[in-house]
Amino acid sequence: LLNKTRETHAKARLASNPERTFWEDILTQVNASDFLTGKITHWKCDFDWMLSPSNLTKIIEEKYVNTYKAGNYKNR
Repeated sequence: LLNKTRETHAKARLASNPERTFWEDILTQVNASDFLTGKITHWKCDFDWMLSPSNLTKIIEEKYVNTYKAGNYKNR
């Protein structure tokens, strides 16, 4: 459901990053992240969370890429 707040946030993010490949890469990163998809905790990211400027920046910076060391999961 696209309410006024979501529409405003989506338009702002799209204005900053209009390339389709950018968004495909973002969604690929989100889908590959155990943390963002709820495989680590019961929480998982949603549309509003992803469109937050600070959260989108963290995804771009690859803060949620899975890393595995000695059998233990850690975010970067």
